[in-house]
Amino acid sequence: LIVVAGWLGCASPPPETEVGAPPIVGVKVYETDRDLPELFEEWADLGVNTVFASRSLASVDGFRETAQQTGIGVFVIFPVFFAPDELAADPELWSRTADGARAKEDWVAFACPSRSGFRLRRIEEAREIVGELRPTGLSIDFIRHFVYWEAVDPERDPATLPNACFCPRCMAA
Repeated sequence: LIVVAGWLGCASPPPETEVGAPPIVGVKVYETDRDLPELFEEWADLGVNTVFASRSLASVDGFRETAQQTGIGVFVIFPVFFAPDELAADPELWSRTADGARAKEDWVAFACPSRSGFRLRRIEEAREIVGELRPTGLSIDFIRHFVYWEAVDPERDPATLPNACFCPRCMAA
């Protein structure tokens, strides 16, 4: 695996990073019911050269093949600390804000980033994705402490943002 300009390159050569190289022009998509050849041709016509797709979408029959045929790279979105399934299975895994609340706002739910077992499982999941799907790369997402940044107004005082993690394990450490 190669890290290039913030991207974790996997099966294909990493994107060009030299001065003057064409920029990555991408779309981020989690699901679609569109005809894949039509969709990829539309993206190619728009100048898109990279698609950032959910694991489930990148696993759809024909998705990666159609991307390759149209010259579009596929980066699989890998949400590191956003882990709603693991949080449902293990409530002790929740990251906690300074007031003791679960690190959750709207749909954003975060696991404690200091849990070594959780991190090792996520690393193994990333390896599985690379081995199974052979993407151009992984789009590492949610690799931070909790904040629902999609809802943070630019004028908001940073002191009003939640602090995390204050779970019992982090507090004991």
